[in-house]
Amino acid sequence: FLGVVLKRRFGVKERDLLGALSEQFGMPLVALKNKYIDWNFVKQFSPSFIMDSGCFPVKKDGGEMTIGVMNPLDAWSLKKAEEAAAGFRLKLALISSEDLKDAVRRYREYLKSSVYKL
Repeated sequence: FLGVVLKRRFGVKERDLLGALSEQFGMPLVALKNKYIDWNFVKQFSPSFIMDSGCFPVKKDGGEMTIGVMNPLDAWSLKKAEEAAAGFRLKLALISSEDLKDAVRRYREYLKSSVYKL
């Protein structure tokens, strides 16, 4: 990907690259790192969707569901997001790879704490 080359060879920061992609694709850029995650909403999705798809559910508002994607050109991830939002109007947002990793880490911690409560 051009973005990987720009980051490695020219020191382009991921946030700057995502900002450009956000503008190009008309998708908002969402920072998940310090964002409150509604685990009651997230647990409606399969663990494989959360950990393997390159997507993360951000919020549900009425008939609209926002799902963050790391790569807006990844057809497989976009298909998974569409399937996950079945019955809702899908709104896509861009998320950084670091934010996605952090959100998945927090998700795993949530699952562990849920198991311990049983």
